[in-house]
Amino acid sequence: MVRDAAQLPVIELKARQQAWSDGLRGLFLLDEGLWQRACAWVRDGSGEAVLAELRACAPRAGRLLGQPGRMYRRLELLPDEPDA
Repeated sequence: MVRDAAQLPVIELKARQQAWSDGLRGLFLLDEGLWQRACAWVRDGSGEAVLAELRACAPRAGRLLGQPGRMYRRLELLPDEPDA
């Protein structure tokens, strides 16, 4: 699996950036700058302070992002298999 953005083909890199941008689009309704900073953080890890900004915008930011991290269905966990 390629992890270094410099090794990705340009088309794949642009597709990933578009997906990040679209996934965070709800933040645009709060603040365009916040959306841009969140995109930068997801893209390359820059501007870690955006996480505190998002926390300060809770719960509205979570609703605009589609409540990330929330499970909507019951998850059935299977017991761990014993070590062989």
